[in-house]
Amino acid sequence: MTTRTLWRTAGWFLFIFWSAGLLQAQQPAPAVDTSYAPSLCGPPPPPGAPDTIDRAVLAWMQRSRTPAASIAIVRSGHPTMERAYGWADLANCLPASPANRFGIGSISKQITALGILLLVQQGKLALDDPISPWFPEAGTAWPGITVRHLLNHASGIRDMRGDDPVYPQITFNKMQAISETELITQLAAAPLNFRPGEGWAYSNTGYLLLSLIIERAGGMPFQEWMREHVFEPLGMRDTRFYDAREIIPGLARGYTLQDGRLTQGVYTNPSYSHWGDTGVISTTHDMALWCAELDSSRLISPNLHAMMLAPARLADSSAFPYGFGVTLDDYRGEPVLRHGGTYAVGYSANLITLPERGLAIVVLTNQHEGNPWAVSGKLLGLIDSTLPPLSSLPSRRDPSPARTRRLTALLNGDSTAAPATPAWLRLMYPQIHGFLSEQLPLAVDYVDCDDVGRRKIQRFGATAERECYYRLRHGEMDMVMSVLYANDDRIMGMFPSF
Repeated sequence: MTTRTLWRTAGWFLFIFWSAGLLQAQQPAPAVDTSYAPSLCGPPPPPGAPDTIDRAVLAWMQRSRTPAASIAIVRSGHPTMERAYGWADLANCLPASPANRFGIGSISKQITALGILLLVQQGKLALDDPISPWFPEAGTAWPGITVRHLLNHASGIRDMRGDDPVYPQITFNKMQAISETELITQLAAAPLNFRPGEGWAYSNTGYLLLSLIIERAGGMPFQEWMREHVFEPLGMRDTRFYDAREIIPGLARGYTLQDGRLTQGVYTNPSYSHWGDTGVISTTHDMALWCAELDSSRLISPNLHAMMLAPARLADSSAFPYGFGVTLDDYRGEPVLRHGGTYAVGYSANLITLPERGLAIVVLTNQHEGNPWAVSGKLLGLIDSTLPPLSSLPSRRDPSPARTRRLTALLNGDSTAAPATPAWLRLMYPQIHGFLSEQLPLAVDYVDCDDVGRRKIQRFGATAERECYYRLRHGEMDMVMSVLYANDDRIMGMFPSF
């Protein structure tokens, strides 16, 4: 399995494990540049005087066969760099510009979450309200599910976009139109994965339902409500929702890889494409404005903003590192907020913020498998020399060989090989094993450890004492995994590092 295929078939890993710059395998450039075949545009036109950032972006674009990319660097809530590269339209060889719109995929979720919190602030909703009154079409299908459960992916409602590796999916023909009533009725017919609040499973379906709650509680179409109450107040004037029927000014044409060839993105009917799970299109400038809102909200109260960025609390009181549309991560103990997104109509995107530094990066592409997470960490390291990607660090002598041997056995499929908190073993290990199952056997090398006790990082029923980093290798896969250990050496967290 190639790196690209791995990401295409395991898109859930992109979301659940914080969309880091993970698979660092360097594929040799072809002898003849066929990156954009059958287009005649050729490789991306280089900037007049390329710097290290330009060179890093252009090299990544060639490896990933990404026609266009747009990046923004945000410091203290203000964009300090906005650049675009490559071709926004390969049919007409139109160069990309920072004014181009791109799909942001699942980054849409945190924007939708803000819409819900605005309705809470207006007194039209409460986070612990049951969702059933908003969906009479569902009958008695969703008892006990609350608005908060949908925001945290703790509802148990099955995913409809193929991003959950553990539970069955709900399938639709997304090329055909469907009414809201038919959609809700079919969603409600599927059994729940688990009782509400007793598990965690990434669910695009939950955020589509949140979009419908906004529409019904707000008294106008979801897209109009978001424009009036979120996009316009934040100055995000070029942000809207995707609709394949419309000619959208400035929209970069979307592409995907099919059997090794770059083709048009997959058509998706507007019945599925213009909701808040994946449907936002935006520019890097507008996303820089969003980063400022995510860092310190102007639209919602400090209390609601804190709730948005707090980990999910499940029924067993364990903390799961996902807020309301925001993945809660760290870099060597330092808090990181991030989310990635892919959109089958032909886009991929990544957003990383480091609140303590007032630093954020946004990368948007017009290639569904453009893996922007593979370059985001490198760019952060170029912007701030104190943020070298952990993937760039060498493996070294292991001060605890037994711990690494246990971890190696665990990652290779033995769930009993290493001590772990029950909540982590139940909720996260099956998903990690699902992602890695096609990459076995894994070689695991020690990289480094940090004492993070003072940070009070809580995950899955424990507080982290140390964070250790390991290089995982199999074939062309080469990635660094962060592992959080409690003071009794139990694993209590695991995620890829940038």
